[in-house]
Amino acid sequence: MAVGIIDEAEVRQNTGIYVLSEPTMIDKSLKELEDLPAAMDVANSFLPKYVWGAYKILILPPSFPVGGMENPLLTFASPSIIVGDKSSVSVANHELAHSWTGNLVTNINWNNFWLNEGFTVFLERRITRRLITDPKAGNVTYKIAATLGNSSMVTAMSGFGFQNAFSSLTPNAGIRNPDEAFSEVPYEKGFQFVAYLETLVGEANMDLWLKEYINKYSRQSIYYTEMQSSFETFVRAKYASKDATTLLSKIDWNTWIRNPGLPPVTLDFKTTEYTVATKLADDYIAAKGASSPSNFNDYNGWIESLKAIFV
Repeated sequence: MAVGIIDEAEVRQNTGIYVLSEPTMIDKSLKELEDLPAAMDVANSFLPKYVWGAYKILILPPSFPVGGMENPLLTFASPSIIVGDKSSVSVANHELAHSWTGNLVTNINWNNFWLNEGFTVFLERRITRRLITDPKAGNVTYKIAATLGNSSMVTAMSGFGFQNAFSSLTPNAGIRNPDEAFSEVPYEKGFQFVAYLETLVGEANMDLWLKEYINKYSRQSIYYTEMQSSFETFVRAKYASKDATTLLSKIDWNTWIRNPGLPPVTLDFKTTEYTVATKLADDYIAAKGASSPSNFNDYNGWIESLKAIFV
């Protein structure tokens, strides 16, 4: 429920995607989120068709304390994502992706929270990557987002302790408030696990499985073991028996999901652009303010996530 002085406008005619906000924010919000219909088209191209009717996103006042909340019929979002250069629209793509993973297929309890968030981060980055017409630029954007996410994950794990259950995908809060276990871990470690599964079967097969998985468990709350069963069943049906056995033997489900600490497999998200950004930052540090690196102007042409790595 949202109560206030609220304007509503369709982002693009006949798309069924609406932005709501206080009147003073409506035009800025419409401009910032004008690519949401395209994001919906991308999602519908590899996931089951969107089932929640009109997609509506409400830009709340600044007091709203989180980036977004994926209420099925009315996504809530912070005005901090309306910055004028679309650098934060990934938040909107994330909440849109929750329409499938989180709202359509839902974790059954807090120990399976990564099923909501890890999958949704994966879908969000998939959507964002496919919205970029240049495949190379899209892949760079995907990998840089993953690199930044990995940094956030490691920071969170370090805060808990790498042997703390809160650094696993099964946090086991017990009688403690589940919010104490809340961090980037289910988002980013979960994302990395889903991305790892994709490396084993390839992007096209991953698309097929995602659709099959979501259709099978649509409007249900599940344990990760049901997701595991779905993936293993798909692989055995898709590959010859020997190949399926070899592929599935590579997945250490227990270590990925139940063990604390860093993922058991390190995925390669490095890019040339990442190396250039970190070198430019190092060059500034080495100069100690006495001069600027010769390529200092390169920064101005970077995408926002690359600038974040420099910072």
